Amino acid sequence: NSSRLRVIKFGTGLESIGEGAFSGCGSLTDINIPGNLKTVEKRAFDCCYSLLNVRFPDSTTYLGEYIFSYCTNLRTFAIPLGVTVLRGALFYGCENLEEVVLHDKLQRIEMEVFRNCFQLKQIIIPDSVTSIGEHDFSYCRNLSSVTLGRNLTEIQKFAFSESGVTDITVPEKVTEIGFGAFHKCFN
Repeated sequence: NSSRLRVIKFGTGLESIGEGAFSGCGSLTDINIPGNLKTVEKRAFDCCYSLLNVRFPDSTTYLGEYIFSYCTNLRTFAIPLGVTVLRGALFYGCENLEEVVLHDKLQRIEMEVFRNCFQLKQIIIPDSVTSIGEHDFSYCRNLSSVTLGRNLTEIQKFAFSESGVTDITVPEKVTEIGFGAFHKCFN
């Protein structure tokens, strides 16, 4: 039973965290991984409800799907510089996530990455990003400030549906806005 595990200290030799490695560790609060981490496989930390602080080194190049899904107490996260794609549902259901720092090497945001992140208030999509995926910001009710990078070419279906977006400027290079991309943005 891993429900009592609160803090994990990793050695500098760690390069990979496998699928579901710490999934459901509901008491886990802190993760700080020094050194040479390269990959974190899907669902590695999903349903870690108490998780507050996470830091991955910039050597990290791959973050799998659903890594932090339903980490309901996670407040902030900085995407490691080595990561160029945010894979599907990375922060799905992180209802108290307030801030995510994206960097200018990021290229693509796949589907449902921030879906149901109710407390996310603002997002700045860097100029390097070309695509925002389906349902990426759906139900982000407090998301009012969105800055889209100038090289964005597509906003996929339902990307901002039922979010709190009040004002947005679509960049010149956008050639496709998917069905319902701003569906029920009542604010």
